[in-house]
Order: sequence, then C-alpha cells, then structure tokens
Amino acid sequence: MSSGTAVSFGVDMGGRAPLRILVVCTANVCRSPVAERLLSRHLGLAGHQALVASAGVLGGELEMHPYTIEAARLGGIDLTDHVSRRLTADLLAVEGADLVIAMAREQLVQAVALDPSIWPRTFTLKQLARAALVTPLADVDGDWTRWLQRIGSGRHTDAFLIPDPADDVADPYGSPIAAHLMMMAEINLLCEQIAGR
Repeated sequence: MSSGTAVSFGVDMGGRAPLRILVVCTANVCRSPVAERLLSRHLGLAGHQALVASAGVLGGELEMHPYTIEAARLGGIDLTDHVSRRLTADLLAVEGADLVIAMAREQLVQAVALDPSIWPRTFTLKQLARAALVTPLADVDGDWTRWLQRIGSGRHTDAFLIPDPADDVADPYGSPIAAHLMMMAEINLLCEQIAGR
C-alpha cells in the first residue's frame, strides 16, 4: 500500500508479509485519515505488523478538513501531509487489502459494490472493535484469516443497507470543531480496542 504506514505485529506471521489494511470513509478528509494514523499507532504500540492506508468513496485530491487537522494535532498526529484519494475497483485490486475497514455501513456497501470479493474481509470499525472484544485473535492462534472468517460468519449484506449508530462513526464534516474532537476520541478508543485484542 503506497500511502500506508508500516508498523510491527507481535503475532508471528510466519515470515509472511505484514497485514494490509485499507480504511474507507466518504471523502478521505476526516474519519479515514484519522483512523489510518491511529490504527497504525495502536498496532505498533501493541507490537503488531501492518501497513495501513486510507481512501474515500467520493472525491480524491481534496484538502483535509482544517478542524480534523487541528483535532489530530491535539491528539499527537500530523495530518498536514495527507492527500485524499478516491476508492476505486482498481485501487482495491492493486492494493489487495487483507482487511477493509469502513467508517460507516454506507461506505462498507459502496466498497463491496466496487469489488464483491472483499465482502468476507470488510467490516465497519465499530463492528471490528466489538468482534475483537468477543473473539480475540489469540482464540484462533493468531491466524488472521481464521479470525476474519469467524467474526464474519453469518453476516448478510442486506443488513448493512440501513445506517445504524451502532456501526457508524458519525461524519464531522461541516460541523464545529467539537464534533471533530469527538470523532478523534471515538476512533482512538476503537483502534485501541482492536489493537489490544
């Protein structure tokens, strides 16, 4: 993943390449860049190895939202170098993400529509955090493929067609800075929960 940040995994990957994670939101100017950097940070602190990148289902080459830049700065993250990019079927094919994380059900559905083969390894951030709490990676001896299969079993795509606060991280775009600070804090907690399990 060209724009991702490498971190290192404590799980023995058996000499395999690091896990490739793609985080997706609407325009790649608020939630997904924050999640990309925070997930990289928390995975690294937990001793895991992964490449994390992000994209948006709309736009591309858009400027970061200034309130998100400020919220991230207050959280110790510099997003001034981030350039948004659009999620496409080609990008999914080229980057070959092992795990796709959407900020909301809407982006999950849009990503899967671009490439239906990613469905088994595509989750919302909140869904992944809940699954990590219930089914730690250690339950499947650190095998990411088995873990994704276990947490994804029984899901149906039609269940994701309706937005649900239980699965969606609210988009702060167009809101006061307080909403961006709340988004930053929520994503930080979710990423910490995922990396810690």
